[in-house]
Amino acid sequence: MTDNMEILDLRSAPERLNDVIDQNYRQWGPFTGLDRSSMESLFTSDINAPRDQLPFTLIAIVNQKYSGVVSLRTISMGALTHPEEYLPNVGPWLSNMWVAEDCRGRGLATRLAVRLETNALARGISRIYSSTLVADSLYHKLGFTNICTRIHGPQELHIICKDLVPAGIS
Repeated sequence: MTDNMEILDLRSAPERLNDVIDQNYRQWGPFTGLDRSSMESLFTSDINAPRDQLPFTLIAIVNQKYSGVVSLRTISMGALTHPEEYLPNVGPWLSNMWVAEDCRGRGLATRLAVRLETNALARGISRIYSSTLVADSLYHKLGFTNICTRIHGPQELHIICKDLVPAGIS
């Protein structure tokens, strides 16, 4: 990606909060069942969380435009309203990954995921979970493995995890 791109902690860019709320409500509201007010509360708590604790949200700014987001949460956004579809007592969860359509296919989602993993490792987290509707997703290419499959409405929801390894250790 040759564009002018930054990945920021949302707490460092609170002026982008409404962009994050609006986009997540459009993208994930129907899937999660969260209304806009619940989405607003969720991301406002991200901004107010201490920097060394969860949740945290990373945003991508490409050419000064909000272009991507991902969060690390103790509970997946989907599990807030559909806990039966997720694994109980595991976490944290890579949640609400999104990249703007005009930025897809250029490595931005990978960069967001890698930065999230680096931040997780810095907090002492060695395993993260996520979910996807795609059986062979980007997450799988990044090293996530399937744990189980659940049914969400008419779709299969794949619960996945990844063990994080510090740089230089294999």
